[in-house]
Amino acid sequence: MASLFRGMETQNFDRDGPGSLEEQFVKILMERKRVKLAKREAEVAALSRRDVVLQVTLPFHTHPRLAPITRRLRCSAGTKLSVFQDKILSPVMGWERNLHSYVFIEYEDGAMFGTPKNSSHIDNVHSQGVGDYAHFEDEQFTIAHLISKEGDAFQYLYDFGDKFYHEIKVIELLEEEDSTGEIVLLEGNGACPGENMQGNDRYGEVLMRFIKGDEAERTKIKAEILECPNYSFNGSSSVPIASFNPVHFSIIEGQKRLSLALSSPNSRRDGAKMYSIPLGGADIGTESFYSKFANGRKGTRHKVTETGGIGSWTELKSTVADLEGQNTCQVCGKGAELSKCSGCRRIWYCSADHQKSDWMFHKTACRKAQAARAKAAAIV
Repeated sequence: MASLFRGMETQNFDRDGPGSLEEQFVKILMERKRVKLAKREAEVAALSRRDVVLQVTLPFHTHPRLAPITRRLRCSAGTKLSVFQDKILSPVMGWERNLHSYVFIEYEDGAMFGTPKNSSHIDNVHSQGVGDYAHFEDEQFTIAHLISKEGDAFQYLYDFGDKFYHEIKVIELLEEEDSTGEIVLLEGNGACPGENMQGNDRYGEVLMRFIKGDEAERTKIKAEILECPNYSFNGSSSVPIASFNPVHFSIIEGQKRLSLALSSPNSRRDGAKMYSIPLGGADIGTESFYSKFANGRKGTRHKVTETGGIGSWTELKSTVADLEGQNTCQVCGKGAELSKCSGCRRIWYCSADHQKSDWMFHKTACRKAQAARAKAAAIV
């Protein structure tokens, strides 16, 4: 375990070069942090076997009378931060997966844990604007590394450009014998802001205009939000404008997003979502066009979502199973003692019962994967 903290790569810092004064200062702080984390190994291992109830709050500091956007959820403290952000936090909040960079920030010393150095999120160019001269890659750390007891809190910064700040607080830390590792969305308040809507306080201004505005103003604001990427990729949301309420949270929709994320592979952050405008070719905007740019990476494919314009949203998607330790149960989200589906070998389950209950949903994809593997074997 101690080897985890030796030679760990960080983002935006060249260990072999002199770097800026800021980078050199951060390097010293990170070395000190590694020592502190190493001393907590036994404590972190014990915490990782316990479930935690977390309250996620997106506040509006310049509009204190405006109710904050909140989510309350339960999961294992042993969940890797990368999995927590991608498969749990993003879907329950309502953010689009694999679109923007992020970091988790400890209040005690300002240590940051976030996207790896090979991340292709477009807002990485703003990293130093949020003080991120270097950070620990979150795939190596769990929620337990950031907490010790009930009442502890840490910050989650989403989108280096627009800067949406969240506070995540430990409401309850369950005993090991009462912990199941399952992920449960318990409650929430307020719909997620639209992507690219310029941060907490600017979005607070939008909500104040919505609350005080007439019907025409409200319809205009709802249409603006619904056109954002986390609500729609094609400019016209499937959510009817008349029924959408930006100050209301639907736990049913939140649970649907969570279930969909848990049943899919981890996001490939070296192939984040981006809007692409092809330069030419007969198959512009199709998946076959973008597959030419997958750089031969095994186990990946380009996913294309049409926009109706001259370009498309594209993303590099994994076609293989998540690595052990970076995975969750397809059904409940448990992240320990998992076994691969014996058929497709792409997804994981925590028990035979959960595999059986999921079979009616998984069988088509499973059989296709088995057929593809058999065909590939026959060619070889």
